[in-house]
Amino acid sequence: MRKMTLVKTNDPQKPYFRLFMKGEVQNIADISSRVLLLEGTAGDKLETVLKITPFEEYKFSILGIKKKADAKFKAVLTPPDGDGKTWLIKVTAESLKKGRWDDILTIRTDSKYMPEMKIKVEMRISEKKKSQKTS
Repeated sequence: MRKMTLVKTNDPQKPYFRLFMKGEVQNIADISSRVLLLEGTAGDKLETVLKITPFEEYKFSILGIKKKADAKFKAVLTPPDGDGKTWLIKVTAESLKKGRWDDILTIRTDSKYMPEMKIKVEMRISEKKKSQKTS
């Protein structure tokens, strides 16, 4: 990974300079998606499932999930079953009117490498099509 940042100085000859950083970034888990899309028609029940599987060398548990109080979706955390390693988060929304909403689902973990994960939740709801009657 390579990132650039602009550094501001008090040197009048060179008030700004670019600083480049490069390094390897290791993931600590297999995350099925960084963006959850709930898309459908007004009044429909929409749902998707996020899967998080920690890598063996970075084992962690999910302590909880958090969303805004006025979030337009529900999220339910299911821990791994038996000898499983995959955590599931079922995200649902229903009875929404036509519109677009973006939100963030925050996942708290006991990992020293990533105590919080943020997953974007996008909802795209279209108007219900009216049935056409022919005479």
